[in-house]
Amino acid sequence: MNFPISPVIDLLNSILCGFCAWRIYRSYKMDPPNTVLSYFATAYFFLIFAYFAFSLPRLLAPHNAQAIGIGFIVAHAFLFLATAYFVMVTTFFFKTGLHRVLFWIFLTLSLGVLIVGIIRFHEPFYDPTTGLTNWNIDEIFGTLTSVLLLLVLVPSSLFFFYQGMRTRDRVIRVRSIWIAFGISLLLIAAATYYSAGTQLMVLVSDFFSLSAFLSIFIGVYYKRTLKNVV
Repeated sequence: MNFPISPVIDLLNSILCGFCAWRIYRSYKMDPPNTVLSYFATAYFFLIFAYFAFSLPRLLAPHNAQAIGIGFIVAHAFLFLATAYFVMVTTFFFKTGLHRVLFWIFLTLSLGVLIVGIIRFHEPFYDPTTGLTNWNIDEIFGTLTSVLLLLVLVPSSLFFFYQGMRTRDRVIRVRSIWIAFGISLLLIAAATYYSAGTQLMVLVSDFFSLSAFLSIFIGVYYKRTLKNVV
């Protein structure tokens, strides 16, 4: 068996998201009125479990295709929860109460997509000799998931980029552009992941995800310390 590259990268994603959730949550506790920080922290919190579910079955039971496939579905449940909180992040700045409405709409749509994924369950193929995974993603589930994520990520990326360009505040500009850049990397990761024709492309997507979560964290946490959480 070669080094399990792909599941280890997903495990690193989980650890990174745990670190980000912890640091952002500490900032939120120092500044409770800043609700957006709590949304960011919660999104990263759910991503911890999403990437654990992607990773651990392949590390602990690499020959059990059914366990890996179940982990894939469970991971998407947490991924959708994380994305729902990211919907709250972007729409919070608009009409009062809209972010909560869109949160529940997104969760409802996510539940429908998840049911499709369960009904059209395909066992993945994990190759322990290369450490790479062919998730064997059902075409309908992959398409619906891609559309759902794009509906969130594209407007969010444009929104944060626009906010960064229009403000004269250097700190806000840097934060917004880092977040917009991270979301753009997530767009590339999602597009690569759900249309991947080879195991190598899945691996490329994993690296984009790792970079994206780090970039968004830099944007959220930039110039924030425990003494300065403005």
